[in-house]
Amino acid sequence: MAFFNELGKRLGGVAEAAADKAKTLAEIAKLNSDISAEERQIESLYLEIGELVFASEKDNTNSPVVEQCQEILICQKNIAALSARIEQVKAGDEQVLGKKTEPIYPMHPNEDNSHARGELCSNCGVPVPENSKFCPSCGEPVND
Repeated sequence: MAFFNELGKRLGGVAEAAADKAKTLAEIAKLNSDISAEERQIESLYLEIGELVFASEKDNTNSPVVEQCQEILICQKNIAALSARIEQVKAGDEQVLGKKTEPIYPMHPNEDNSHARGELCSNCGVPVPENSKFCPSCGEPVND
């Protein structure tokens, strides 16, 4: 009988230790979840700050973030051009179907933009694709 009593005490001790360990792990998991929620909130605030800075600095040529603002503007124009192509494809425009769908404007100044002329539009500053007669952004005639 003493053997079973001792075995019962040991099993009870192991079960109690396991329960304590499970409580500890659950508390750590909750804390990690809370940390993740705070990190998501920080990312959201960073995004909001970035949007506010972009809105106030996009036209400021002396801004310390002028390059990033220009890249955002180029990306926005790419999105508009690609969205227009989607509408053309939906409408069944045969001239658009099967064409390469690379962005009209180079995404980043440091990328290999072999399709770009290497010139910027004298009116709006957007890179002009090779063989273009007019700026795809503002319609300004391009000097050859």
